[in-house]
Amino acid sequence: MLPQFKNYSGQAITVYRVDDQNDDQTTDTQPSASSIQGFVDAIRRLTDDPEWLIVALTETLTSMRPTVPSTEAEVGYLLSSGAFTPTQVSRISHTVARGALTLIGAESFVSALHSTWPIEHVASYLDKSTDDIVSAVDQRKLYAVEIAQRLRFPVFQFNIGHPNPLIPHLPELIETISPQWSWISTAAFMETRQASLVAVPSQTPRAWLLDGGSFDDVKQIIDPAGSLSSSSQHRRGS
Repeated sequence: MLPQFKNYSGQAITVYRVDDQNDDQTTDTQPSASSIQGFVDAIRRLTDDPEWLIVALTETLTSMRPTVPSTEAEVGYLLSSGAFTPTQVSRISHTVARGALTLIGAESFVSALHSTWPIEHVASYLDKSTDDIVSAVDQRKLYAVEIAQRLRFPVFQFNIGHPNPLIPHLPELIETISPQWSWISTAAFMETRQASLVAVPSQTPRAWLLDGGSFDDVKQIIDPAGSLSSSSQHRRGS
């Protein structure tokens, strides 16, 4: 039975929050066999390697913190702030409890994953062996992330259809973002227009570099956003 708290008018409210202390929280509610099979069937329809995609999704979901009921003090704070009515708090809590935040995280992961290439594709594109590609990653000449024990390469770094197959200043970019940003944040940043990259109209960092823009302009955006300092340059980010 989930704990409920009463607001000042006596209405019972249950509120959930993301648990930052107990990562072992589980629920007794089990999905039906037909739901699980439907999920597997959907994965099979979308990829020629369903086992890998399921493992990748499982790793991502496992890394997320579960939601647990909020404390009475937290509920009281939400209500006393005046920002939410009791009905709104209950509605939001129910949505979160059903897994809305988890679904958003999973959607973001799948969307970002869709914009990556496997190592075999990269090797074919660059006309190199897979060993050469791994060596380039080790030398920070290519940007890769390991997902479910396989290297994936965000596509923003490739200049498709151009004599130079990679975007300009890629090694400098890797060196700048690697200590602080996740690959999903990096991919999103590179494809998001930045007001300070002045052009007509404003450009994404990727487009700015492709058009011959200075990498220093991009780095100035990354440094404040990531709180980069000399003390953190050699510390791996989450």
